[in-house]
Amino acid sequence: MIKDIIEIGILTVQPNTRLPPEGFSIHQNSHEFGYVIEGEIIIGTDEGEKIIKEGELLYNKSSTPHYTLNKSLKPAKILWFVTPPLS
Repeated sequence: MIKDIIEIGILTVQPNTRLPPEGFSIHQNSHEFGYVIEGEIIIGTDEGEKIIKEGELLYNKSSTPHYTLNKSLKPAKILWFVTPPLS
């Protein structure tokens, strides 16, 4: 079944919000892909930050420490794909 292969969802990141609030998220065994539907976000890793704008894709290799930040004045929506699923 597809739910055993990939997890899909839409994440809304509110203005001036960082996920997680401190430190990094680390998905030891899962690759993470995202498509910014609305707004823009910053993806931070231990190598620095990168702005991802509406209509652009992002990829986090498994075990990559990262965070998501919305510094803008409007919510950002991201279509996320995580494989294998986190849950």
